[in-house]
Amino acid sequence: GAGRLTELGREQARMAGRHIVARMRADPALKKGMLRMTSSVLDRAVETADIMQAEIEAELAWVDVPVTAMPAELKVMFSRNIDADYAEMLVDEGCEPFVHKDPSNLLQPSVQIKIGSRIRVAISGGSSSSSAVPLSDVVGSSKFFSVLSSLALVKRLPDRFEGFSCDGCETATMEDIHWSDHAENNSVLFCNDCFAKGPKHKKLKEGDTCSRASHGELQSPFRAPNDKNLNEADVDVVAGLKPSDSLFKDYGTLNSQILKDH
Repeated sequence: GAGRLTELGREQARMAGRHIVARMRADPALKKGMLRMTSSVLDRAVETADIMQAEIEAELAWVDVPVTAMPAELKVMFSRNIDADYAEMLVDEGCEPFVHKDPSNLLQPSVQIKIGSRIRVAISGGSSSSSAVPLSDVVGSSKFFSVLSSLALVKRLPDRFEGFSCDGCETATMEDIHWSDHAENNSVLFCNDCFAKGPKHKKLKEGDTCSRASHGELQSPFRAPNDKNLNEADVDVVAGLKPSDSLFKDYGTLNSQILKDH
């Protein structure tokens, strides 16, 4: 439909996401530094970001861990080939549960490793043996292997609450909003912490319970809210396009996306 990606556009978005994945695999520091992605609010931009996000987050779920951080007696067992480059192994024995910490990894600063953990190693060092083997036998010359740990969802308020801040501590980062019983008149609201401590404000009337609440939704920590300031709006019909032109349907005739952008 108007304003949406074509099949070619979707494939280009997937390829863009996979290009970033390839760069992250080649550069662990780049991967650890990934923090947020956003887009404008235009339909095609959101769709592009959605497709890229899926590719990138699938890679961010594999947390890189230095081989030297693991005990020498740790053994793993082959599970499957993920693709032409990587194999998945399962931690089989020789590993008491422990947490590897890396503050430079902005989205996954810690990851737990235990028996049963799924790890990823390069095929060049992989093994298809059905028996447990030392980790050192399968990592080859690689300095890192990866542990599967999906990104933990975070709670955020819907976009319509953008610009709101707590009247207690003034924070704009709120998981939930607790409204004054008379918010329609005094516009007073509180974050979870200030509500738990007992909301106080000069505009609150005695007996105000702040019982009404707007709750945040669980979202990806990687995807930031779409930003209308990034919009590249198509506000009018493009002159000179003919009905036979491939772009005529989206840009040469008035449609819902142009009306929305306008």
